[in-house]
Amino acid sequence: RKRTVFLAALCAITGKRVGSIVDIAILDYEGRTLLATLVCPRGQVKDYKTSIHGLTEQEIAQGMDEPEASNRIRHLTRGKIVVGFNMSEEIGMIEGEVAGERDVLESPMVRGRVPAGRKATLFEVGLAFGLRQDRNQSALQNARIIGKVYREIEEDWEEYLAQEVEG
Repeated sequence: RKRTVFLAALCAITGKRVGSIVDIAILDYEGRTLLATLVCPRGQVKDYKTSIHGLTEQEIAQGMDEPEASNRIRHLTRGKIVVGFNMSEEIGMIEGEVAGERDVLESPMVRGRVPAGRKATLFEVGLAFGLRQDRNQSALQNARIIGKVYREIEEDWEEYLAQEVEG
């Protein structure tokens, strides 16, 4: 459990990539904040996604420089099991440096509680687990939700994963 961290990020749309992280949070297993910062992406941003997370261009511009944030993220996740939600953007920052990855969106224990036929949102997952949350997203709020969901399903999910490896 000391080797587990919860990671959440919010993205904007940039010219170079599909998304660039603009808000990042990493919590330890007990839910203590290890990192919570805005990130100023390099390159031109096409859509800041302000309607989703409420962050403005001016706020994001004051954030930590993207390369520095990447280094801090790698340092905090190195050798850890990283638990997140729909982690496609985050994986590129931590790939090859972590002990394991758990995406709660991929857990059968989560998929069984949310609407079938499409990807559920973290808001829907939180509701399925009885968690109250603000409609405006923040990486810190999302990391807390991810942590609470994972701790609730951890035993069953880890047992499932171990059986999958053995089978």
